[in-house]
Amino acid sequence: MWLEAILTLEDLEGVIREAAPFTIRLGADGELAISEPSEVTLVADEGLRVACKAKLHWSVLGIPVPLTIDKVTMLVTPAIVEREGQGVLAFKFQIEHVDLGVLASVMDRSLTSLVNKELESHDDLAWRFAKTLSVKPKLPPVFEDLASLDLDVAWGKVRITAEALVFAVSFRTTVQRR
Repeated sequence: MWLEAILTLEDLEGVIREAAPFTIRLGADGELAISEPSEVTLVADEGLRVACKAKLHWSVLGIPVPLTIDKVTMLVTPAIVEREGQGVLAFKFQIEHVDLGVLASVMDRSLTSLVNKELESHDDLAWRFAKTLSVKPKLPPVFEDLASLDLDVAWGKVRITAEALVFAVSFRTTVQRR
């Protein structure tokens, strides 16, 4: 048995626009504030690309440095990973491009590299779907010989096309007797 959820580009764009503005913590004293998403696209086999405005607050040599970014392009990549022996749908954030306007492209690449290094350490945005979807509902007494119908997640898979993000989950079913 398996279950499939299809999130269209319109669905995902709606979530991003509704969530903005939001802030991503960077280390102990930094943050990246995302606002005003202007473009949301799906990139087949990669993820969700979001172009937006941002404000970066980060300390450099102990001095807080606020930086307004007119356009930052982020890639949100979903992947099925295993944690504690169970499947998890994890989302990774990566900055693809920072447009600092008058600042040199070398500064753009350095800033992108620093922020991405920090974002790599984040495992916070993850759904433990195997734990959520595995259920063991008890059957009513009218079924004299049967106690429960167990649904345990066997695996999950995520696929990305230019039109949608598809998430499929396979289940093992077991009937428990009284």
